[in-house]
Parts: sequence; structure tokens; C-alpha cells
Amino acid sequence: MADSVNLILERMLPHLEELQHTGIFQEDEIRDIVKKRRQMEYQLFRRPPKKEDYLKAIEFEYNLDKLRKLRKEKMGVVGMSQDGEFGIINRITSLYRRATTYFKDDISLWLNHIDHCRCTNQHTMTSKLFGKALAIHPTNVGLWIMAAKFEFEERQDTTAARVLFQEGLRTNRESEKLWLEYYRLELLAVDKLRKRKNVLILSTNEEAPSDDVMDYAISWLVYNEAIKSIPDNASFRIAFLPILVQFEETHKREQEIYDNLLADFPNSGLVHDAVAKRNWLRINNEDSLPVSKVKELERETERLYREGIENLSRAEVPEEEEEVSLWEKYILWSVERLQYWNRKKGQANESGITKLLDICSKCSSKRKLNESLAVKMVKLLQTNGLHEPAGILVKEMVILFPFSCQLWLIRLHSEILNQANFETLSDLFHEAILSVKKEVHPLATQIWQLYINQVILRHSSSLDEIESVFQSCLQSLPSASSEPILLQYLDWVYISRGIKSIRNTYKKMSKDNQQSLSICVYMKLVSYEVSEVSINNRRIVDLFEAAINKYGCTSTDLWLEYIKTVTLLGSASEVSDLYWRATKTLDGGLIAQFMSRHSCLNFS
Repeated sequence: MADSVNLILERMLPHLEELQHTGIFQEDEIRDIVKKRRQMEYQLFRRPPKKEDYLKAIEFEYNLDKLRKLRKEKMGVVGMSQDGEFGIINRITSLYRRATTYFKDDISLWLNHIDHCRCTNQHTMTSKLFGKALAIHPTNVGLWIMAAKFEFEERQDTTAARVLFQEGLRTNRESEKLWLEYYRLELLAVDKLRKRKNVLILSTNEEAPSDDVMDYAISWLVYNEAIKSIPDNASFRIAFLPILVQFEETHKREQEIYDNLLADFPNSGLVHDAVAKRNWLRINNEDSLPVSKVKELERETERLYREGIENLSRAEVPEEEEEVSLWEKYILWSVERLQYWNRKKGQANESGITKLLDICSKCSSKRKLNESLAVKMVKLLQTNGLHEPAGILVKEMVILFPFSCQLWLIRLHSEILNQANFETLSDLFHEAILSVKKEVHPLATQIWQLYINQVILRHSSSLDEIESVFQSCLQSLPSASSEPILLQYLDWVYISRGIKSIRNTYKKMSKDNQQSLSICVYMKLVSYEVSEVSINNRRIVDLFEAAINKYGCTSTDLWLEYIKTVTLLGSASEVSDLYWRATKTLDGGLIAQFMSRHSCLNFS
């Protein structure tokens, strides 16, 4: 081991002497560098080797190189001396090579090694490293793409990039990402040839040859091979289109893909959506289109959507799910159209709103519109700042889906933001409450909470009116849903009427057999008693005992809270009795949990 370490250190001497000679490092610093490297080399020669040791050694060399650059900059030295400054880079390369030899399966080490060589312009070494890494990780699709991209972009070697993709696809035949990137490569290769030939024509006045290569024939072959490998995936084929439209003179190939999709997937809502939105994609990609052309493409998009829906409804074997999917995409496109005109004109197009409502009405009449889609549309409009169209739409959707808590909440919030008068708002709340009365849904409780908050906000001085609304709510909602309202009611009573009213309310609730108080309610009542200036210990104990009678067998939290509160009140002598009662009352499986948590409570 010692001989190997000494040999490695001896090989470092020329570049270290060069660094000392140029004045970048002093003699004592060189001595420290040698000492540090010696220590690290002994660690690296240990068996079994540790990845962390290699990473520490590499980090040290990177820091050393940063220091070298800083000192060189201060000294005003330009250029790089062969022996001195390349020595650190070569040392890092050597460390990475040794690390990847021992830890071949660690992809992060390979990527770091590759990145180091690429950043230091060691392009030949980088290509070799990609080859070695891919031999060990042949199923890593991202690595194949990185290697091909490096060859094409940095080494300008289209052939090498093409070979890499072809080798990768032999191993990963069904990788969608690899096929798509190979397709992009072939398009980029033709685009590069086109630009080069255009320059040659301008300089020599020669006509450009028209051949199959210039017509994207190779990329078309790649597409055909891809769909043979992955034949039944429409979304995969559609993914080729956004790549294709980025290049010039691709309309012929684009049309071939659309024809291919319609031929192989005639009953796919996804395909009909892609066909319909073909022209709309053009609008989004070309900002300079005149308004007349935009409207023409818009009408064509709408026609294709209607045609697609009609074709799906007349299919020999109608597919309900696909038709619903296309209706949904048609409606969402209508929302997108509104957003487009809003960006262009600064306000929503009234005819666009009318068309959207008309589409929704037709969709509903054919029983293809559902509540979730209605909610999605309204929220999409609101998110994009189209509050007026959203308000109009939600009114219509509430009529179509009167039992939808979500839609009612959106409409109520919309009216509140528009500062509707309280009489109108109150009528709307009552209509919403009656519509969703039978719905056991958390959002039904939110409607009541919103109503109560508005009543408190606008009628803060009328306590009787607020009390009446609270009581109506508590009587209307099932006990399972009413707890948030009950807790809010108790807070309101305590703040507005004080502790005596809270105690009277508790007495009434205790006498009401239908009112089952939860642990949260009992804890809320305890918190009111504890927060009083003059604390009544007896009332607090009574509340805990009432809760223990109902939940003592099943709640460790209740017992722990009881013990904690009694301790704070200064009745420490009762704690041991409560502990003993808890162990006798709790169900068998909870006793150990209680004892464990109680011990933590004692030490906290």
C-alpha cells in the first residue's frame, strides 16, 4: 500500500513544483497539500473501499482548484500552464475513474465524472465514459438521451448520435421517451441540412436539391418504427405532433400523422380532440395572425369538435366514456378560447360566453355533462381572472346541478365578492341550504358557516337574529356534520354573552338526549372555565367527569388532558387517583399506550 501511495505522490511532483514556481502556492502550502493527499490516498486504498472517501478526495481537489483560480486572478496571470494547472484537473479525472471502477452501479458517480470531463473540454474522454456507463446501465433511458445529445450538440456528430439512439432502442424498444427524442434528432438533422443548403444557395446561386431526406423521410421512418413497437397508444402518437410543428415545411408529415391517428383510432376522444385543436395550436404559436384568420381557424376548430362528437355517437360500437371525454375537451377548449380573447382584447368575448353556455346546455341535454366538469370549468375561468364569465356560468351550472355543494359555494362566494345586498344574499343562502339539505357532505356545513359569518358580519348588534341562525343550522344538520358549527356557536356565545350563558347552554345540551357532545366540545367548555379570572375547579372536574363517562374507555387523550389540567390547577394529590382510574377504565389495548404517554408527560 505504502509503495503505491508513494508512486502516486511522486507523479504529482511536477505539477506541484510548477504551481510553486508560478507563485500560486507557497512552499509550506505545497507541503500541506502533499500531506493531505497522502492521508486521502491511504484512505482510498483501504479495503473495502468507501464511496464517501472518494467524494471527500474529489471535493478537496475541487476546492483546491477554486483557490488556484482565485489566486491566479488576483495575480493577473492569463492562460494555463501545462504541468501545473492541468495537474489538478487530471487528479480529479483519475479519482473519478478509480471511483467508477469500484462503484460501477452508482449512476450518480458516472454522471459526475461525465460532467467533469465535459466541463473541462475532454470531449473524447466524455464519449468514452458515456460508452462505459451505458454498457453497465443499458436500461437507463435518460443516459442514452444525454449521450446522443452530447454527440449531436457538442461534438456536432449526427451519425454518432443516431447510432446511440439506435443502440438504445434495441435494448429499450418500448421506451416512449427514447423514440420521441430519436424522432426529434432526425428532424434537427434535416433542419441543420436545410439551413446549410440555404446558405450555399445564396452564395453560389444554385437550386437546392429536393430529395427524400429534405422531406423528413428518415423521421417518418422513425415514426413508423415507433408505432410498430408501441401500436396501441394514441397519446404516444399524438406526442410526436408538438415536436414536429416546431420545424418548417412539415405540413405534409403532420397531415400523415393525423390521418394515421384517425385510421387506427376512429373511436378515440383523445384523437378527435388532437385533430380538432390542430388549427388552434397554430393560433397559439403565431401571434401575428390577423383577427379574421384567427376567427376562421376558430370556426374550423369548432366544426371539427362537433364532427368528432357526431362520429363517436354514430360509431358501430358507441363508447360512452370516449364521447364524454370529447365533450369535456370541447368545453375546456371553449374556456381556453375565452382566455385567448381576454388576453387579446383585455375582456372576455360576449359571443364566446354565449357559445360556452350553449355548448354546456347541449352537453347536458345529451347527459354528457357532470358536476366535476362544471366545477372545473368555473374554477378555470376564475383562476385566469375571468370572474364575470365565471359568475354567469356558475349561475347556469347551479340550475343544472342544484344538489352540488361545490357549485353553490362558488356561486355564494362570487355574490359576496360582488357585494350583493344582504336580502338577495340571504335568499340565495336559503335556496342553497334547501337544495343541499339532504346532502351529508362536508361542504354543506361550509355553506352554513359562510351564511353564519355573513350574518355575524352584517348584523353584529342583533344577537337574537344571530342566535336564531345558529339554532336553525344546528337543527338542520345531522349531528355528524354539525360539530364545526357547534364549536363556532360556543365561541360566539362566550364572546358575546359570557361564561354564564355558556353554562346555561351546556345544561340545555346535557338535557337534550339527541345532542351527543364530542370530546372536542367538552374540551372547549373546559377551556372557557380555565380562562376565567376566578376559576371554579368543581365545574372543570364535572365537565371532565361527564366526558369520562362517555369516552373514558376509548380515549387516552382525554385522560391525559384531565391529569394535565388537574396538575395545573394545583390538585397534584388527585393525579395518582386519576392514573389508577385510567388504567382500570381504558380498554386493554390502550393501557400500555396510556402508560407510555403518561411517563413522557411526567418528564416534560
